[in-house]
Amino acid sequence: IEDLLVAGRMEAGTVSVLCQPVGVDDELRRVIGSLDSGLSQRVQNTAVHAMALADPMRLRQILRNLLLNASRHGGPDIMVEVAMEDGRVQIRVADNGNEIPEKQRNLIFEPFYGSISATGLAPSVGLGLTISSTLARMMDGDLTYRYEQGWGAFILDLPGA
Repeated sequence: IEDLLVAGRMEAGTVSVLCQPVGVDDELRRVIGSLDSGLSQRVQNTAVHAMALADPMRLRQILRNLLLNASRHGGPDIMVEVAMEDGRVQIRVADNGNEIPEKQRNLIFEPFYGSISATGLAPSVGLGLTISSTLARMMDGDLTYRYEQGWGAFILDLPGA
């Protein structure tokens, strides 16, 4: 529901972000703790302490979307890593599911793309990655996808604080 509300506000141009120094590992633990126990137990969190310049509420929304996406469309194992690189924070949410074909990678951030769940769960609305990508850019960041050594990963890049 939160994504639908934000999508409507994005369309109206009324979404804002209030960036401040945020402990990424703290926000990540909050998000994982708020997930149902079946999903939270599947998440291997190796996050180190890192401070990002981000809107805490929007960061949690992005992290929740990425973890739910991995749960719905990815493999059984989910891993989260946080690293600092050149003054930026890199948050990697990865799963060992099937690779997204290269010709579809530019479409996954489009609204309603891939909203059919392959896991038997109720279909998603298909806005989570679109909203997450837009929110990342609003915080002077980016959200990308890579597939390496059997792991599909969404990488959220944010300015360090």
